[in-house]
Amino acid sequence: MCRNSHYIVLKNNLERTGALNKIRSSMRAEIYRTLDDETLERPPVTGQQLIINEMIREYFEFIGYKHALSVFMQGTNPSNFILP
Repeated sequence: MCRNSHYIVLKNNLERTGALNKIRSSMRAEIYRTLDDETLERPPVTGQQLIINEMIREYFEFIGYKHALSVFMQGTNPSNFILP
């Protein structure tokens, strides 16, 4: 058996038992916890990032993506936007 076939057998077994989904869920949750950690020091926002954030916000508003805009705004410090 080659290495690739071992990988396929292992992956299929993990999927069949539900372990792979559990690992993925756990990893996603940990990533979100890390991203939401207020104690982490964030680098300062540059002028370019302010402009990009504002463009994304305006785009979501323009096409009516209210839910996407809501999520985007929650994930971004409101002071990282240029106010109209």
